[in-house]
Amino acid sequence: MIYSCEHGVSGVAKMSDEEAAVASEGSLKWYNAEKGYGFIESPVGDVFLHIKELRKSGVLAVADGAMLAFMRNKGPKGLFATGIKVLQNDNHESKAEAS
Repeated sequence: MIYSCEHGVSGVAKMSDEEAAVASEGSLKWYNAEKGYGFIESPVGDVFLHIKELRKSGVLAVADGAMLAFMRNKGPKGLFATGIKVLQNDNHESKAEAS
C-alpha cells in the first residue's frame, strides 16, 4: 500500500491484519468482458473482479456462476480479488494453456 502525505513525501505503509489479503472462495455473480469487470459473491459480500487480475492469473474466459478461489483484499473502494483460480467453470476455455 502506497501512501502520501500533504508535504509530498511518500512511502510504503504497513498493512494491518484487517487489511491483509484473505484466501476466499465464491461464485461469479456477473462479469462483463466489454467493460472488463464484474463481481464475485462471497460469504462476506460482493468482491470486485477486474480483467487485469484475470489476465495475471492466466484466465482467458469465465462464465457467470463459476466457482473461484481468490485472495480477498480491502481497498479504499471496498473488497477486490487477486490471485484468481477457477475451481469450476462451464466454459472449458477458462485457463490459458501452458506453453
